[in-house]
Amino acid sequence: MLWKVLLIALLGTCLAVYFKEQKNVMGTAIVIAASLLIVFYTMVFLSGLGEKVKQLLSAMGSGGKYLMTLFKMLGITYVCDLTAGICKDAGNASIAHQLQIFGKLLVISLSVPILSTLMETVSALL
Repeated sequence: MLWKVLLIALLGTCLAVYFKEQKNVMGTAIVIAASLLIVFYTMVFLSGLGEKVKQLLSAMGSGGKYLMTLFKMLGITYVCDLTAGICKDAGNASIAHQLQIFGKLLVISLSVPILSTLMETVSALL
C-alpha cells in the first residue's frame, strides 16, 4: 500500500506541475484528485486498525474517552492540514492559514477537559 500511495503522490505532483503551466484549474483538479485518493488509502489502512482500537478502548475502561479524544485531535489535524495544503496549491494561502489556525484552536478546545483531569489528578496526588 505504501508504494501505491507514493506513486499516486509522485504522479499527481508531476501531472499537476505539467498542467499548471498550461491550465491552472486542471493542475488544481489533479492535486485534489490525488489528495482524495491518498485519503482513501489512508482510510482503508485505518479501517484495519478499527477493531484493535475498539479492543484497546474497552480494555482501558473510563480512560478510553481520553484516547478517543486524542484520535479526534489527530483526525482534525490531518483533515485541516490536507485541506490547507489544497488551498495553498490553489493559490489561497490566506484561507489555508486561517484553516490551520482554526484547526489548532479546535485541538486546544478538545484538550481542555484532558488538561483539567490531569490537573485534578496531580493535585490529588500532592
